[in-house]
Amino acid sequence: MEPSDIAQGRLGDCWLLSAIACLAEVPGDIERLFDQVQMNPRGQYSVRLFDKIQGKMVKVTVDDFIPVDKSKGQNATDSPVPLFSSPAHGSHELWVLILEKAFAKFCGSYAALEGGMPLWALEAMTGDKCVEYSISQQDQTWQPMHLKHDPTPKNKRRCVMSWNKATDQPLSPEQMFKELMSMESKGYLLAAGSKGVDETLERGRRGINREGIVPGHAYSILKVAHPITAGMERVRLVCVRNPWGSFEWKGDWSDKSEKWGQYPLIRAQIWPDTSNDDDGIFWMEWSDFIQHFDSIQVCMKSQGLHDLAFESHEENGIFGPCIGCFCGCLKYWLLCQGPYKLWCAKDNRQRELSSMNMV
Repeated sequence: MEPSDIAQGRLGDCWLLSAIACLAEVPGDIERLFDQVQMNPRGQYSVRLFDKIQGKMVKVTVDDFIPVDKSKGQNATDSPVPLFSSPAHGSHELWVLILEKAFAKFCGSYAALEGGMPLWALEAMTGDKCVEYSISQQDQTWQPMHLKHDPTPKNKRRCVMSWNKATDQPLSPEQMFKELMSMESKGYLLAAGSKGVDETLERGRRGINREGIVPGHAYSILKVAHPITAGMERVRLVCVRNPWGSFEWKGDWSDKSEKWGQYPLIRAQIWPDTSNDDDGIFWMEWSDFIQHFDSIQVCMKSQGLHDLAFESHEENGIFGPCIGCFCGCLKYWLLCQGPYKLWCAKDNRQRELSSMNMV
């Protein structure tokens, strides 16, 4: 289960898919949401989500009947195309479709998923504390704000952002970048919201600005780097993913940017994957990031033994499980990841995992 498996459809739920992509960056975290990760011959799947209103985990059970667009098939024998999210790059994995449907049932309908905040979805999938940093257009400072639920009978997801004037002090752009680096190093889940209003459903590609950033869109933040140049200067870089799996930044430090050739030392420190310029992943400088994004969502993900997961390395075929076992044992024992996760666990959870209900 990888972020590259996700492709958005006609539904305006990029906020949800961005949060799912963030969680999929951590091996094993998406799998833990499901009661089973194999295809069920009865077509029934159960997903565990955190209900803030009840203050505990609930189990959402859905079937595998997925809304499709039959008009997209070239011939009468073609398989129908999923109307909303779908497996990316022609894969046959169901988990994205099932998870989206579970959220639709959790919220009341697919229509209830139109528009939202990645922060809400991250909290629903992890139960961990979440915070958002919003930029001020006047002085470019970042103000921390906290998620406050205010549900209504028609909108279970309704929430507002609040802040404590006494304790939540704004951060300068330099301080925010350092904080972002610190949060990324702690394994927190990060997302970002671009400025403007998303009009791509109405206007198509014309709704995307010439720099390649989709207005009013939710992105995932994958990495934060502060590499040094040959002249002993430091560059502040952020690696971002578009949950669409396409439409990337076209400016400095993008996949086709000349910057990578001009600064080979930075390229050697980061090892960016610029071979695929249409996978939705790109790097950009912090100053450019501030110009195009006005919010950063942070999920303070708990750390512990539950983060240790088996990686099957499917890309290596039948040798994948053997590679996974070898690398897993190497990390657990020789690199001391097991003892570290056991003794240095951080619990930021807001609920008891064992509390379960049926929805």
